Amino acid sequence: MQETFYKEIINHSPFGFASHELITSKTGNPVDYKFLEANEAFGRLTGIDISTLIGKTVTEVLPGIEESEFNWIDFYGDVALHENSKTFEEYSEQLDRWYKVHVFSHKKGFFSTMFVDITKEKKDLIERLDAEKSLQESEAKYRKLIENLNDIVYQTDASMNITFVTKNIEKIGGYKPKEVIGKRFTDFVHPEDLKERAAQFQKVKSNSYQPVEYRYVTKSGKVIWVRTLASPIIKEGKFSGVQGVLTNITNLKDTEHELRKVNRLLEKNNQEKDKFFSIIAHDLRSPFSSVFGFSELLMDHISRKDYDGIEEYVELILQSSKKSMELLSNLMTWARSKTGRMQFKPEELDLFEIANDSLSLLVESAIQKSIQLNLEIKPDMSVFADRAMMSTVLRNLISNAIKFTHQHGTVKITSKNEENSTMVAVGDTGVGMSPDMVRNLFQLDKDTGRRGTNGESSTGLGLVICKELVEKHSGKIWAESREGSGSTFYFTLPVEKT
Repeated sequence: MQETFYKEIINHSPFGFASHELITSKTGNPVDYKFLEANEAFGRLTGIDISTLIGKTVTEVLPGIEESEFNWIDFYGDVALHENSKTFEEYSEQLDRWYKVHVFSHKKGFFSTMFVDITKEKKDLIERLDAEKSLQESEAKYRKLIENLNDIVYQTDASMNITFVTKNIEKIGGYKPKEVIGKRFTDFVHPEDLKERAAQFQKVKSNSYQPVEYRYVTKSGKVIWVRTLASPIIKEGKFSGVQGVLTNITNLKDTEHELRKVNRLLEKNNQEKDKFFSIIAHDLRSPFSSVFGFSELLMDHISRKDYDGIEEYVELILQSSKKSMELLSNLMTWARSKTGRMQFKPEELDLFEIANDSLSLLVESAIQKSIQLNLEIKPDMSVFADRAMMSTVLRNLISNAIKFTHQHGTVKITSKNEENSTMVAVGDTGVGMSPDMVRNLFQLDKDTGRRGTNGESSTGLGLVICKELVEKHSGKIWAESREGSGSTFYFTLPVEKT
């Protein structure tokens, strides 16, 4: 009765059950096993018809099992020969199912198995593991891609605190990622750009943010230019932070700066060219027209042997020729300076001698207007300068002083020793200049030309040349003036070779 009771339990169990007799070789090694008994669950869980199973060996029921990757016969044979038990999970290639099996031996050479089908659980687990592996591989791939970018990828929370940043932060900003995590994004923005950057952060919340450029302060204190493009992070319909990419554009900014400098230089060159042709077309044409006109009158008087007044024509021709020569000389000097063909040979010079030579060329102009010329430079004062350039500077400044001084006025040339330099001043008691005119002096693109007190022409080119030649000596030039009270032009020169 008791045996029948247990058989009923086994037959109606949801677990598969079978009992077996081990078959061994002459040497005692397991080579097969025979089915002695099996329950209904065995057939349901394996798909094998149990009515034809009893008395057959496993190699008859499942051909090829001895060649399986898992050696079922040896495994069960070990349990049967040693009368022990084992629990394990394994895949059956012949049945294409996974099983969890408990095998035990109650008598040497015999063993029983109880098992359940865990194929679904195994497949679910494998799929989950594959998905996790795929996700990990994908995350690793994109992380590697992001970390190998030359840019910085970052995220913040809703309060602008940094929650994530790639390791490129160290290459660009000098910080390790852990040094910036938790800090506010604005902690690294240049103070002058903070207000604008905070306003831009607010725009991100409404998804109206545009790429922006600003200054970023590195760990070493160096300021670099960066460009960032950000977008809002929305979770459950609420703004929860910002994510974006930050690019170092310092080299681009430097290039733009250099291009602007080149453009300004090109604009200046175009302005100088226009001024140059304007002088040739107008200011140089005027004295030549006078020479041409008075020469015709002179020839007409001579042909008629009418010599009355020809001295006046000759004088006018002479003055116009001098003006033309003065203007041509300045144009040639300016052209040589611009094309780099002006030789620069500084040497130790006697300042008094250079100034006196320049005055001697302009004495006649001063006499015509009864202007007193005062040279108040000590004879032993020396400077280190190019003789021809200094002669040009002094001649232009003295000529201008005479031109804009009324009759019976005074022009004075003085000098003063300063630390490592000498300051030269050319002052007059002439018409003076307005503050606007003083600011625009020495600039070719500004029209500062005007007529002298006797109607003498002026282009402003002479002062531009003076500025270039003085700066060639690493000196400075400037002017002080008041309308109606005269003007004084100053420039400095080195006293020794620099």
